[in-house]
Amino acid sequence: MIRFLQIFLFSILVVSCKTKQIETIMPPAIVETQPSWDGEKQNSGLIGYVDGKGFEITRKAGERYKALTEKFGKQLSPVIYPGEGLEVFGENYILSAEYMSVFMEVSRLNKQ
Repeated sequence: MIRFLQIFLFSILVVSCKTKQIETIMPPAIVETQPSWDGEKQNSGLIGYVDGKGFEITRKAGERYKALTEKFGKQLSPVIYPGEGLEVFGENYILSAEYMSVFMEVSRLNKQ
């Protein structure tokens, strides 16, 4: 009886393997999350920290911050107005640590 049960279960296993359709699993597309560069110049993202001022970010990052605070700023408490906390710094912007945390939060909201 045990031998019959073993053969029966093995045959079910073989049949199920033969009838199951094989699917190719494709990984998701890779999305760039690193700053981009034009030649020798970084054109997107965080550049560094300036002592006594805050985080230096590129123009593109500043524009992204403005757009995200316009889109989600009213959902935050206190309300953040578009571009609030940005200060022009040469060709780039400075964003204080307080507003960098706002940038991270609105970026998170944008990805939901």
